[in-house]
Amino acid sequence: MSATIAAARTVKQYRMFIDDEWVDGDGTFPVLNPATEEVIAEVAAATPELVDAAVLAAERAQGEWARLPAIKRARYLHDIAKAIRARKAHLAHTISEEQDKVLPYAETEVEFSAEYFDYMAEFARRQ
Repeated sequence: MSATIAAARTVKQYRMFIDDEWVDGDGTFPVLNPATEEVIAEVAAATPELVDAAVLAAERAQGEWARLPAIKRARYLHDIAKAIRARKAHLAHTISEEQDKVLPYAETEVEFSAEYFDYMAEFARRQ
């Protein structure tokens, strides 16, 4: 990539989502494309306190999730699989860029992830 194109590229910045809120971390750290060493994103750096807050939020959410009937949980998992497939090209490109993975392998990884959600949804229906 030429220096002009690289300079024009906007680096995406990502925050953390903890307990239904977007949270800034203790600064950020870069995500590099391993092939080019180009910074492709910056992500929030978590403090130990933010990690604890995320774990506690997940524990609270798990209780609500466990109380849902299996058929409703299955519906959510199928919806996630559908959303993954709808964004397959974008997700595969991101995986390819972040891991220097060949695009067809990244596409397979995305599809496998969607299939796993569908599999677990059907497993939940059998409980």
